[in-house]
Amino acid sequence: MLRRGGPPLVSATPSTWRQQALNEFHEAGGDRTAVVPVESRTRHTNLQSDEWFHAVGAHAQNVSGFVTVTPDAHGGAPKVSLDYQVNVWDRYNWDPGKSTPFADGLINISDGDMGRLHKVGFAQEFDMQGSSSTYHHDLNSSTPPTTTPRGPGTRRHPGRRVPRRGGEPMKLRRTARALLLASAATLAAGLTLGGCTSAPSGHATRTAPSPSWKKGADAEESAAFMKIQVPQGATEVKGAVRVQPQENVYLLSFVTSEQAAEAITKGLHPDYPLAVESPSSSSLSGDGFEHLGLTPPQELKSVRTTSACPPCVGDSRRRHIQGIEIHIGEVTENRVQVYLAAY
Repeated sequence: MLRRGGPPLVSATPSTWRQQALNEFHEAGGDRTAVVPVESRTRHTNLQSDEWFHAVGAHAQNVSGFVTVTPDAHGGAPKVSLDYQVNVWDRYNWDPGKSTPFADGLINISDGDMGRLHKVGFAQEFDMQGSSSTYHHDLNSSTPPTTTPRGPGTRRHPGRRVPRRGGEPMKLRRTARALLLASAATLAAGLTLGGCTSAPSGHATRTAPSPSWKKGADAEESAAFMKIQVPQGATEVKGAVRVQPQENVYLLSFVTSEQAAEAITKGLHPDYPLAVESPSSSSLSGDGFEHLGLTPPQELKSVRTTSACPPCVGDSRRRHIQGIEIHIGEVTENRVQVYLAAY
């Protein structure tokens, strides 16, 4: 059996993984099984269901696995299969100045209050990371995998270059975090309502995720958070801050020259070069750019996309940022629309 070492193949689709693995199989002689590691790029996105949204919110994820090419015993076409899993990770921490509304806004839990529990030793911030069960897919089949890798890859996933903010990593089931938030809501309810009223069930009811925007937030605030200088001559400069559990998402968009857009992207130390990807319904920005009156970048067919992880590359100016999603779409021959989302 040939088992290739080194970094995984980083490709846009399972079909590309299949072809790359077949190439290595044939280069090795085509007479023994070849196993090739593969991995998709890291994506920064949001979980939208009520429980997952409040338990995790913004996070990083990717798909990793192995493509196995097995020779046919009768000299026919080799069998090609993919075994893969979905990896998710995030930092469970509290940032002063942020808060999360519960019970239709009746209760507002401050990050500062929750962070104090960590400071005084009643709670502990930690790194969350986990992987799904392993799925098997026949790459000789025309049916796509259940979870389709999107975009070129990066080597960052649990067990590799997951950024740390101090302390040892700790694995935790999602229910534990949900219970902590529910307990916090109960505590906040008691502190807020006191002896005046109480919830019949003894706990606060969480609301479904819905857009919540920071009042007065604009492009200047988003640019300051990302440590980005909007280019001179840029037009249609817009910005907003989406308020959500744990990590707010800062949005910034403007129209500028191709050269200026590429310079900004380079300064953010992207995980991989800008590349056109298939449209996706999922994005860290969600419907944020639509809120700004713009077509969401994930709905554009020719938009080029990449992402950045400042802590992973030692970017000290942006060490407060966990991830940045970068989209660049063509407006005219010499002008492009830049979309940036960071948390």
